[in-house]
Amino acid sequence: MEQITIEQVLAWEPCEDYDEGQLIELYPSGVATPLEIADDDRIPIEDRIWLLCHVYPETRWHWADRARLAAAWGLAAVGLETHAASLRDLPPVRDEATARATAWAAAWAVWDALDAARAARATEDTYQLAYLRVLAATTTGEG
Repeated sequence: MEQITIEQVLAWEPCEDYDEGQLIELYPSGVATPLEIADDDRIPIEDRIWLLCHVYPETRWHWADRARLAAAWGLAAVGLETHAASLRDLPPVRDEATARATAWAAAWAVWDALDAARAARATEDTYQLAYLRVLAATTTGEG
């Protein structure tokens, strides 16, 4: 079975929570199998995922592609079908190039979604102010 060494982990530049001393404390032998790491509840799940994605780099593309589809679903759910379709129509994320293209497409889709949200908020604010103005006018007799 494949062994992961402390040297490998340090080469991947983990966060400051995992210096050489911390890793030796976790794995005194200096090695661990991917399965041992996956099952080690002493390590937060997000850190285990980070490490195992370095062991199995092809999984990064799988999760990136799932994020693309989730973003498309979210955009469609709020009525931004054109933007959702632009993400759905991208090729699946399989490498660095498609990951970059997806990231840019997602960034522009989110930017447009924020513009739409701001416009909706402005419309809602205008509606609320008009309603309150009518209410004020009818209750004070000024209208």
